[in-house]
Amino acid sequence: MKSKTITTLVVEGTDGVGKTTLYKNLLDYYNYMYCVYDRGELSNIVYAEKYNRPFCSTQRGLPILYILLICNKSELKRRIIERAENEKWLAKDVNSELNKINDQDKFIKYYDSFKKDYHIIKIDCTNLNEKELLKLAVKEINNYVNNLSIDDNLSSWNELYKSGCEKLGLKFKCINNQPYINNVPIMAECNLHNGMYEMFDNKTLPHNLIYCQAYTQKEFMFDWDFSIVDFYDRKEDFSYIINSKIFSRRELFDYFKKFTENNISCITGDIFIDNPLIKRSPRVFGDDYIKKIGEAKATVYVARELAYLKYTTTRLYESILAKQIIFVDKLSDPECIILNSIYKNSKYKNALITLLYVDENSICDNYKIILNDYNLVNEIIINQFNYYNELKASVLTNNLFIQLGDKNESN
Repeated sequence: MKSKTITTLVVEGTDGVGKTTLYKNLLDYYNYMYCVYDRGELSNIVYAEKYNRPFCSTQRGLPILYILLICNKSELKRRIIERAENEKWLAKDVNSELNKINDQDKFIKYYDSFKKDYHIIKIDCTNLNEKELLKLAVKEINNYVNNLSIDDNLSSWNELYKSGCEKLGLKFKCINNQPYINNVPIMAECNLHNGMYEMFDNKTLPHNLIYCQAYTQKEFMFDWDFSIVDFYDRKEDFSYIINSKIFSRRELFDYFKKFTENNISCITGDIFIDNPLIKRSPRVFGDDYIKKIGEAKATVYVARELAYLKYTTTRLYESILAKQIIFVDKLSDPECIILNSIYKNSKYKNALITLLYVDENSICDNYKIILNDYNLVNEIIINQFNYYNELKASVLTNNLFIQLGDKNESN
């Protein structure tokens, strides 16, 4: 069964048909939104037959769209000879290339059978120059991708993505649980999805910031006065509500262990730890989720498995909305990009980063130091809000989802 999504484009066809030129132009046109290369499974089966060797299928059902280029054989011959003259090939090399023209018959033969298990389109480039071929290929690719079947039902998380997009005038859809913003695939969950994603130090694709626009309560909209009294009235110390990803973040158990050893409480998700300080929360979504994590004073940003991607999760923004103190796990952001971005304008920057950049061995002591200083708490919360507001103002109305979405709609 073939995938219902497309993340990769593979340009196919016989030698001399223009594959390399097209795939390079597609990379530039889509600004690397797709992985694009030439020759894949279609070439493998063609040459397996030609050279009488076994065919090994490795790409059936994957989110790949094959673009088969075909060309009139006399035109193919002309192109090959012209290229040989320009590049000063030897005569024997020209003849070898000309002998490959008949390979096109095999590509066309397998084209129809590939439709069952592969996404594939065919383009006749006989009478097209480079720019005309790119224009036609983009039209055919977009038409194919935009007509893939869309999911009838959305998960609770994708409903929030949809709501955030609607507020910003962006289109949202899901295909086989793969979310798209303005027809651009997004990596909303690293263990489920492919696509583009928001980074610590690059906010041109702010999908998690867009997600957080779904939260609607007035207290999340920043027309507020921060109350130290309300903050200290919170019953719990930390929250880290996590469910499906808990087993890819085993380091959290080290944090939970240190919390209990230091008489610090933590709200978490569908895991069981036999200690009254670790408190389970049912699954909640939307504004109820922000209210739930806001029952605790602090959180720790932990996602070590994503550190090499510099992937920003929604947890950072949700914790800001909930007015929590955000600690950052050192191994989850080895370059300390998050905290340097939040506190870049604070006169207490160095002191705050020293306290908030933690591991499981330092977080408890640093938390107690911060709680003992009302001014530190206030400085942290204010800087977090300022950071969030600046991002909203600077990136939500000017981002690559809009530009790439426009290209993906173009003909």
